[in-house]
Amino acid sequence: PVRSLTTNPPDWAAEAFGPACRVHRWDAKPGGPVPAEGVNLHDPATRQAFLAYLAALARHLRERHGAALAAVQLETRLAVLPGEVDYSPPAKAHWRRWLAGRYGDVAAMNKRWGAEWASFEEVDIPPPRAEAPLPPSPGRADAQALAEAVRWNDWIAWRKAWTAEYYRCQADVLRRELPGVPVQAYALR
Repeated sequence: PVRSLTTNPPDWAAEAFGPACRVHRWDAKPGGPVPAEGVNLHDPATRQAFLAYLAALARHLRERHGAALAAVQLETRLAVLPGEVDYSPPAKAHWRRWLAGRYGDVAAMNKRWGAEWASFEEVDIPPPRAEAPLPPSPGRADAQALAEAVRWNDWIAWRKAWTAEYYRCQADVLRRELPGVPVQAYALR
């Protein structure tokens, strides 16, 4: 198994990159994101260093275990826990780029979301309490519930795309360094 999500970044990464090398999880006490366990592959410097580390690990496995290596399993806890979202600044930038790619311009997103954002740069990743749209109720217009459902569906789609990208970049390195060795992960397609 190759662990990268629920394991603290290696000491060398923490010393080199500080809090930027960690994912940020939502913490209800301060009411916002805080550095947590997990390697932040949204941060470009951390991503480059971590993928170089994976390449070195794969070469070590190939040299030491060769033909005895049956498969590599990427740790996939993030793929099954909806609350496990990275709220770091690089993750927010990724969310905003994803939204811009999905909608093209903020006016199109505003129309679908029933919102009035001036730019994608203002849109934060929804906090965990936004994990389910509020159901229609007698005091609430159906349009508002539908807009929240669209936002929720966008969050799910981004999260799936982000999770797949997270594993794919690691799997690509492992496949390059360990040709013929299967790389397994729940989130890979």
